[in-house]
Amino acid sequence: MNPIFLIRKDAEDAMIYVRCKLSGYFDITAKTLIRVDSKYWDHDNHSVFSGVKNADAKKVRKNLEGLKTTINSGYTDAKNKLSINKEWLENIITPKNKKIETPLVSDGLVNFFDTYILAVKLSEGTKKKIRVIKGYVERFQQYKIDKRLMIPADKNLYLIKDVDVLFISDFEKYLNTLGYSQNTIAQAVKTIKFICKKANDEFDIEVSNKLETIKPQFTDADDLDKNYLEPNEIKKIASVKLEAEHLDNARDWLLISCETAQRVSDLLTSNSKDISKIKGDWYLTIKQKKTQKVITLYLNPIVKKILNKRDGNFPTPMSDQRYNDHIKEVCRLAGLTNMEKGSVKKCIGKDSKGKNIYRNESGLYQKWQLVTSKIGRKSFVSNNYANMNLTALMIQTGHKSTQTIRNHYKGTSHLEEAKRFAEQYKKAYKKSK
Repeated sequence: MNPIFLIRKDAEDAMIYVRCKLSGYFDITAKTLIRVDSKYWDHDNHSVFSGVKNADAKKVRKNLEGLKTTINSGYTDAKNKLSINKEWLENIITPKNKKIETPLVSDGLVNFFDTYILAVKLSEGTKKKIRVIKGYVERFQQYKIDKRLMIPADKNLYLIKDVDVLFISDFEKYLNTLGYSQNTIAQAVKTIKFICKKANDEFDIEVSNKLETIKPQFTDADDLDKNYLEPNEIKKIASVKLEAEHLDNARDWLLISCETAQRVSDLLTSNSKDISKIKGDWYLTIKQKKTQKVITLYLNPIVKKILNKRDGNFPTPMSDQRYNDHIKEVCRLAGLTNMEKGSVKKCIGKDSKGKNIYRNESGLYQKWQLVTSKIGRKSFVSNNYANMNLTALMIQTGHKSTQTIRNHYKGTSHLEEAKRFAEQYKKAYKKSK
């Protein structure tokens, strides 16, 4: 008998099933209770792709190997092959006499980050962001211990209830000395406060009575990086002659992102089967990874032209890092060299292990240097904000609130908002007369 593993749907937390078959005796399938992001699943070999680097996926692969060994051992020990059924298989996976261990809920700040990740269904991207903040807190805690700056001095752990204004002040100063930007620090503070509130709301863990007084200090919206590609720049990108196939491929993904308002990561798994054609119009249905929301997008003539160029298919998928590198080169070749305010990741030195330390440095840079995978979504909103009502924009972008969509818009001032309202008011007033 050779147990095989399979998943029945593509999802970030797809359940893995195991099938055991012996001709003439049994053919049974059961849930393994192990989940995996389907992008790491090798359907041909019934397991996680060999050589995968993602830590969670590697752990899944190891767990499946162990489960396969356990099932085969149980099969060998079975005295009566006719007694092997689904109940037998489920008992092999989770023995009835075995206590299922659940992670203990800790009131330690660092440990609770892991508790929250395990307890709540989150996208891989959100998990990664939370783990980054956990790393900041972990290093801050170790710094205070090493310098004997904890109160009392022999204390070796920050608790959830220790997060107050003084803790945040020291934490902000620590990150400042490491060269982190104000908005990076503010986002970390916001996440820590959120984690503490969840600990109290959902696990009844004690928090500081000063928790609500903590206010993340983001810089003003006008100071945030809101670079986007203007219509004339998008035309330059579309028309520039590119000899290298990988750049042409990246260029097409960038143009599709600018015309659909979607993150390229949400588009990479799309294929022609996801497109509906109705009365000459094309529509694409996708599932956004960040929100798990299924939306249907209108594909305009520019996107249709790109797909037709490839016999109705989407460009070849690529990694996020390669996409970011390639679109910078595409924009440089397209002549996007005007100077703009923004931030660029730079190496500022090495850590104690000899690894490079990178930080975002604000300043004036050539436009192509500021181009990242997020620019397509920002470009769509900024280029269409004045011509479409917010409801229509939100249908295409998939945003849930008008405030979120405004965060993607590079407006000039509150006066621009008032002018926008004035134009819409005049049109509505004319129709009513």
